[in-house]
Amino acid sequence: MDTRARFALLVAIVAIVAVAVGIGGVIFVNRTINSPDAVVRSYFAALSTGDAASARALPGVVSNTLGPDQLVLLQTGAFLPPRDVTIAAPAVEGNEATVEATYFVGEREQRATFSLVAEPGTLGVLGQWRFSEPPLGRLNVAVAHDTAFQVGDLGTVDVRSYDGGTAEAFAASATFPVFVGVGYDIYRSTSLLNAPHELVFVSEAAIQTISVEVSTTPAFVAAVQEKVDVALTECLTQQVLMPTGCPFGYATENRWVGNASWSLPTQPQLTIVAGDNGWLASGDGVAHLTGTVQSLFDGSETPVDVDVDFHMDVPVWVTGPDSFAFSSE
Repeated sequence: MDTRARFALLVAIVAIVAVAVGIGGVIFVNRTINSPDAVVRSYFAALSTGDAASARALPGVVSNTLGPDQLVLLQTGAFLPPRDVTIAAPAVEGNEATVEATYFVGEREQRATFSLVAEPGTLGVLGQWRFSEPPLGRLNVAVAHDTAFQVGDLGTVDVRSYDGGTAEAFAASATFPVFVGVGYDIYRSTSLLNAPHELVFVSEAAIQTISVEVSTTPAFVAAVQEKVDVALTECLTQQVLMPTGCPFGYATENRWVGNASWSLPTQPQLTIVAGDNGWLASGDGVAHLTGTVQSLFDGSETPVDVDVDFHMDVPVWVTGPDSFAFSSE
């Protein structure tokens, strides 16, 4: 075989090897990097480390219809990450595939199934897989006796500032997109208000509803009691039968002589309950009045020494995480 023939043979062999390597590379990439299970694996890898931005950036996770303000619960710190994730081999039919994942959130085992579709890739050879249905569920949070809630380590979510939410004076509700494959810890915890922790596990692209029943804390009751005690003490300094802005008073058909003297033998012990538009501090007490009345009929004077029962309902508005007021101002 002459030199020219040997050279042509060598070129042919190199070409065959290159084609084989290229085909093998394509197969390897399609099976490991661009495969449907690789996309799901990347999704869970991001969620497992709490990397919400990387999870959202995967193809098909976040649709164009979601605005930036709707990503509240799709942020780092909002969710409980998955662990011990197992990704099953994909079930592929043409350019569609389903992938099943098993994982744990906390101590609870979960299972989720994802749908993906292949799109033409570079040079029409490497298929690019993407989620055909966003791996997002919807969580409706209904808050009673407040307009905000807390989630995970993210902090407070004020429903009044969420587009699409419904907020009234003393209640709020909104539906949020949430990641499939994680958990959400919903609660309320301030010095004044409390709602127990509720864990929500998202394993499918469906809607779930959670109710956040907010109640008052003992510190709130004590703070209101302290302010009311001060106000009632000030009422005792008014030497009139009907102290202004006070829950007790005394009426007589005769003429009162001199000043009225008030004391408070029974201080009301307040409870705080939910009203229609806010909290209501309620309690019963007994005030004591001493003084003198003069009869309009014969001018005689009679001493007055009487207990006056009274009931009080004081509207209380929470104005901040640690503040409240007895009026809407």
